[in-house]
Amino acid sequence: GGGAAPPSSFVGLLDIFGMETFERNGYEQLLINFANEKLQALFTKTVFAETMKAYKEEGIDVADITYSDNANLIKTFETPKTGLFGLLTEECILPKGTDEGFTEKVMATHGKGGIIFRMKGVGPKEGFGLNHFAGQVNYGTKAWLDKNRDPMSGDLVQLMLSADNKLLKELFTEKQEADAGGGG
Repeated sequence: GGGAAPPSSFVGLLDIFGMETFERNGYEQLLINFANEKLQALFTKTVFAETMKAYKEEGIDVADITYSDNANLIKTFETPKTGLFGLLTEECILPKGTDEGFTEKVMATHGKGGIIFRMKGVGPKEGFGLNHFAGQVNYGTKAWLDKNRDPMSGDLVQLMLSADNKLLKELFTEKQEADAGGGG
């Protein structure tokens, strides 16, 4: 009979059907929660914005109907260069990029906007909190650069290149320089 697992070991569960927060939330959970934010944005647009547009077209007064969306939160993730994904990519490209450097940049860029906040109980370089549409989630940023850099398995690439589907082959074929060898 085995003893208890060391405290540094854990099993993380990812729920792709709803907003989740665990005692320990990392890179994978952020991606799942981001996907849920995108689904929430689609739902909001479809249900509220499109319905209000239809009502207006039918002459129904919708001036008093208000709703919240998560557009600013989505921008916090997606804005080129300064969004979470842009900052993470930038830090991955730097020769001496670190998880701590990424976290510092996140806090310097977004720490005063109300969406991202400093986590209580951990060092300022260890993670951040995020006010999602459905609630607050704290994210530890340890190993995020390694996970973001994780290269695709060579075996998977070879499998896709041998597929019968032309699109798959095209997606996994490395592009050659258009003017390799001259031209001009």
